[in-house]
Amino acid sequence: MLGKVNPIMAEFLIQTGFQMIGNHAASSVDLDHSELDLNIWEGCMVFNILTSMELLEYSVTALTQKCLLGLKPIEAANQKHVNSIIPRLTSLAH
Repeated sequence: MLGKVNPIMAEFLIQTGFQMIGNHAASSVDLDHSELDLNIWEGCMVFNILTSMELLEYSVTALTQKCLLGLKPIEAANQKHVNSIIPRLTSLAH
């Protein structure tokens, strides 16, 4: 297909977000089951937090390198959109 854009990097970032939500949920449950000053689940919480941090660092770096670097606007297309009826309709809708 001509002009098809592969959304794999955006999907990868969404999957990373889902994994981070899962890690947060597991850490929250660990915290709920701690007993006063003794928390035997600290290792699990630390693992989930560090894993989430590594995933976020890797996914944002990959998105930046593979999608955002070298991204340039298409001036003609932008001017066409500015001069179209869509901005006028948007201002009327508000």
